Amino acid sequence: MGPVGPVGPVGPAAVQIFAHVLSDGFVVPSRSFGITQENVIRNGADYCFTGLPPISGAQVTVDFFGRPEASDVVAAFGQSETTSGCESFVKILRNGVPTSAGFSIILY
Repeated sequence: MGPVGPVGPVGPAAVQIFAHVLSDGFVVPSRSFGITQENVIRNGADYCFTGLPPISGAQVTVDFFGRPEASDVVAAFGQSETTSGCESFVKILRNGVPTSAGFSIILY
């Protein structure tokens, strides 16, 4: 076995950007990093994200969390070239029907 080589450069962090988005699509600056208002467009029941670096996944928590009606609420994250104006999007469903609600999102 030969000698140990030099230490390589530090790699990127896993979690890069996050935001708290209100039901009207407003991005709360004090609860966001790497996502600004210009990156979020409310398109009907969809919350569209544009102008962000490549995304491999997300974790979304709807503001209904902890309330009795939370059991009926599901948040879906997707990436689509077919959704007009969206590179990626969040859709919130309550009893299977699209609805608007605030949410927190971590993108990685």
